[in-house]
Amino acid sequence: MTATIRASMLHPLLAILKEQGLDARASCGLDAAMLRDPSARLPFGLAVNAIEAAALRCGLPSIGLYMAELRRLDDVGDYYPLAGSAPSVLCALRDFCAFAALISPALGAMVNVDTGRDRVVFAIEINLEAPARLVQIMEYLLALVARMMRTLSGGAVQPVALTFRHSPRSHGLDYSHYFGAPVLFRQPLNTLEFSLPEALAPLPGHDDSLYRCRREALAASFEQRFSFAADVLNRTRLLILMSRGDLESLAASYGMGVRSLQRRLEGHGTTFAEVLECARRRLFAEMILDPRTTLGVISLHLGYANQSTLHKACLRWYGLTPSAVRKRALEGKRETYPG
Repeated sequence: MTATIRASMLHPLLAILKEQGLDARASCGLDAAMLRDPSARLPFGLAVNAIEAAALRCGLPSIGLYMAELRRLDDVGDYYPLAGSAPSVLCALRDFCAFAALISPALGAMVNVDTGRDRVVFAIEINLEAPARLVQIMEYLLALVARMMRTLSGGAVQPVALTFRHSPRSHGLDYSHYFGAPVLFRQPLNTLEFSLPEALAPLPGHDDSLYRCRREALAASFEQRFSFAADVLNRTRLLILMSRGDLESLAASYGMGVRSLQRRLEGHGTTFAEVLECARRRLFAEMILDPRTTLGVISLHLGYANQSTLHKACLRWYGLTPSAVRKRALEGKRETYPG
């Protein structure tokens, strides 16, 4: 099934194109009529490619960040009303992870509490069937989540660090100044880090009874639309990038025993080995689109012991070497990865 996303996620893009005097269809292949109903669903891949195309057409290499600034927070699906009554930023982040599939089944997110560093680490990934460059959409999402947490806390909670998987672009924007925190690129994960004490502090809008009521209603709606197959693939993808891509870690993320998870996977007609293979193949297909990410780094991020193992995996997946797959993938696409 094709992953979708709410049309309202692209409303900031239309505003930017209009300001630039550009036509949506000519600039990025979007029909404005498709976006009139904010609750309508669009193919996620279409949205990703439209934002990347618009960045080039408008000459705005950080268009994703501008979109996050323009986004209406009261229209981020069913999640934001729940977050508005949450006890703390940590709870709001955990709820985002729990209900990310309501925004799109292609979204996977996890929160880890690092007590040793007094940090809360929020990691997010996008899992699409067809490989795509996820630069603008990832900057959009991380900037949007950072803005939501800042707004919910009345400005008290800001990220203390960020990481992106993609390479930096040489367009002059000082990301550390923009986010007010250190930013690193070419990292294993896309993350926001928050101070643990700040993330645990009570939020000004917290209403316990309202929060419980909203969460129960959202959970009931989520159960009707939840896809275990999509969720397990999203989690496996994140765990691979965390260097925890094993059956035990996946089972622990669900609060299940290994055998229980294996039986559930079998009930969905798959195995952990098959899920792991699919997650690695999709990650590889994305990573090679960044010509500045070496095959050695890709091999490391996929959890392979060495490049020889990646070489064998590529022959199994494509019948080609990793270098040959990269060459084919980048043919005619170099202009879509600026600076």
